[in-house]
Amino acid sequence: MGLDSRVSCYSNEGGGVAGRSAARKDRRPLFLNDYLVRNKPATFLFTVKGNSKIGASIEEGDKVIVDRALAPKHDDIVIAVVEGDYTLKRLYKHMGRVELRAEMTCLQPHRFQ
Repeated sequence: MGLDSRVSCYSNEGGGVAGRSAARKDRRPLFLNDYLVRNKPATFLFTVKGNSKIGASIEEGDKVIVDRALAPKHDDIVIAVVEGDYTLKRLYKHMGRVELRAEMTCLQPHRFQ
């Protein structure tokens, strides 16, 4: 993914939510790839442009992890190529009809036969 996935870990020995003074730094790094990437050769990181997914709490500049090996299902958020451009939309499948929908209702869906 071209991303350093090491993250510092903190633990709170007393339970609850730790403040800076209550937390101690764990000596073992946490590798995000171990938790977020199931199929490394088919996984990509995209930077979101635009605000059509803001209703799904995906905003301009966010990073999304995409696994091309997963089969898209109805209601999944997918990356698709439409007219040569990448687009991030919700997949809608019903009775042979396929649409890519934005979360903003003012935007028209892309419809496919």
